[in-house]
Amino acid sequence: MSSICHFVIANFSKLIQTHLFIFAFPLYIFSQSCTTPSQNPLYPSSAHAMNSENIVPFKYLDDGIIVIPVKVNDSITKDFILDTGIGITMISKTMCEQLKCKSTDTHTGKRMSGQTMTVPISSVKSLSLGSLHVSDAPVGILNVEKLIPGSNIGGFLSLGFFRDAAFTVDYVNKDIVLETVGSLKTLRSKGKILPVKLDIDGDSLSIFMPLVLPNGGQVSVEVDTGSKSLILNERFMAPLGLPPSDTQVRNREGIDETGHVFKRYFTKMPGRVHIPHNREIGINDIDVMFQKIIYDGLAGHYFLSQFLVTYNLPNSEMIFRIPITDPVGVIHARN
Repeated sequence: MSSICHFVIANFSKLIQTHLFIFAFPLYIFSQSCTTPSQNPLYPSSAHAMNSENIVPFKYLDDGIIVIPVKVNDSITKDFILDTGIGITMISKTMCEQLKCKSTDTHTGKRMSGQTMTVPISSVKSLSLGSLHVSDAPVGILNVEKLIPGSNIGGFLSLGFFRDAAFTVDYVNKDIVLETVGSLKTLRSKGKILPVKLDIDGDSLSIFMPLVLPNGGQVSVEVDTGSKSLILNERFMAPLGLPPSDTQVRNREGIDETGHVFKRYFTKMPGRVHIPHNREIGINDIDVMFQKIIYDGLAGHYFLSQFLVTYNLPNSEMIFRIPITDPVGVIHARN
């Protein structure tokens, strides 16, 4: 069976101009190579304690898109977008030229809406984020400069980089925390644990989590920090009481660069979206986009940023904690 990598690309400048800001073109990229196991802070000696190298501050490229400093080949540090839906890590064409990396293969994948696309595949000697280091890392080569003009983004860091690790996206303090055995044990005892499905094919890794919709139906959505909205397949519109003809539903038609015509529907979905068996980890009246896609949906920034989210990939789970504000206005994580 072919190995499959899924990644998302979009023209940021166009999205920002139209205020849609949705990564609307996920792709599956087929890859056969394997990564070298990472030097991983999740499995240190028992004496290992949390240190500054395990806490990496992040910033936003724009509202909702996480940018982190990644070191390539132990020499070049560039801003990368953390994209849990991209499948395989991507580096910019400019960086590839600077590193003199060679394309060793090309791979064809599918967009979120089913269209195919081919990208070149290469590798770099190493990728590092804080104390987490991966050697001989496979990467796709992407013309990031064309997609995000003037951004100086070096690439997209995927979940594949974290396949042997646990990490937390702390939306309160704007940190990526590389968890240790001790810190992870504490999180598992305090947070809400959600089993997730890992889609691992060669060098690609993406995850799917269950969500309960306001009508009680359960769907499996890809966890995608590269998207802003909650995106659902348009087949759920009628069961949710939100037909395209509803006056509260806006629509937009367009043509992507493959010539594919798409139609998207935007609205606020009344009711609560939450994880199974725990309504507390949920959101009321969330903004949603409907489109004809090959998944049930994608959970993006609107949903994820309401919580402190830990990805424990070796145990196929996510851990959610709810931020709270104390009497003096300081926000903390609630058990």
